[in-house]
Amino acid sequence: MLKTRCSSADRFDTLAPSESRAYSSYAPKRLLELGELCIVSVPFQWHPEDCHTHIHDPVGKKKMADWSETEPAFEMVIPELNGKKRLIQVYGGGLPPIRRAVEKKDSSHKPIKKKKNRLVQRYKRFKRNARRSGVINMLRFQWGKAPTMEVRYGDLKVKIRRGTPDLKVVGGSLQDEFEPLRGRLSRDFNGLIVDAGGYIGSAAIKLSSMFPEATVVSIEPSSENYSLLVENTESNPHIIPLNAALVATPQGPLPLSNRETGQWGFTIVESPLDKPNARVIEQVETITLAQIRERFDSRPIGILKLDIEGGEKDLLENASGSLDEIPLILAELHERIVKGTEKAFKKFSEGRDVSSYGGEKWLSQRID
Repeated sequence: MLKTRCSSADRFDTLAPSESRAYSSYAPKRLLELGELCIVSVPFQWHPEDCHTHIHDPVGKKKMADWSETEPAFEMVIPELNGKKRLIQVYGGGLPPIRRAVEKKDSSHKPIKKKKNRLVQRYKRFKRNARRSGVINMLRFQWGKAPTMEVRYGDLKVKIRRGTPDLKVVGGSLQDEFEPLRGRLSRDFNGLIVDAGGYIGSAAIKLSSMFPEATVVSIEPSSENYSLLVENTESNPHIIPLNAALVATPQGPLPLSNRETGQWGFTIVESPLDKPNARVIEQVETITLAQIRERFDSRPIGILKLDIEGGEKDLLENASGSLDEIPLILAELHERIVKGTEKAFKKFSEGRDVSSYGGEKWLSQRID
């Protein structure tokens, strides 16, 4: 992988102006010949008088295309500390070039309308997530060989895997997914918070930051996800990971199936509606809410975060006694996996305060 700042002052200090001009128009094309993946960083639309060594300013997307004789596979404009902007472009890497709208003149500084294809969506996701983890880290993660990458949201950090829904899950968990819980339970609550469907630990990390005195029990059935859950939470003594599936009544191991929706969609539901022939990937241990309380000296459960891919229907119908004791239940209802899930939630929540937070997310709060 090659990286370059084609217009950097130190590159041209030793060249005559005519040589510098020839070098700049030649360098991007030459770099593409030398490396499979080329990352170019140049000042974007700087005024010609901003820097005397930048003899090609202003540089825009059209000028870069003319120099390189091709379009990049990815590009984004980022702000610099000096208040100016920098253009980052990626060429090669086996990715198709950006398909631009036809322009009559160089309008690099204006948004270009693109078709809503997969490449555009990928670009938007990259731009959004690059702000959280750094442009170079994202480039290495997306097109390099790094299998994992650490992303940060303020003081919170989580390791994610490439080719998985991890980044999307982490983005929701560490930002505002659990804001509906804020102020409904004392920040000093020191009981249990059960994170059912712990995935890779981002929810547990966020909940622990919101309720630092509580013990967060994060339950994840998939051994693959559980491994990263342990790694992401091992530095926090208030988070206890359990490799199991939450069920309504005590029972032995159950088959965990892959609905082919990504690592976040594994389920213990037999014949899920959206994938009746889901492939069994492993046998997993099970645990109930009562068993969790027994394991932790019968401490009260203040919050149950429920995202167990259809398993919630059985829990709502057959563990209502344990659920009634929990003040706050934030549930994701998977009607598309098990028919009747929403009806079961509505029936269980009779006499409780119920709020919808968009999509499949619902909050059921006990009224004391």
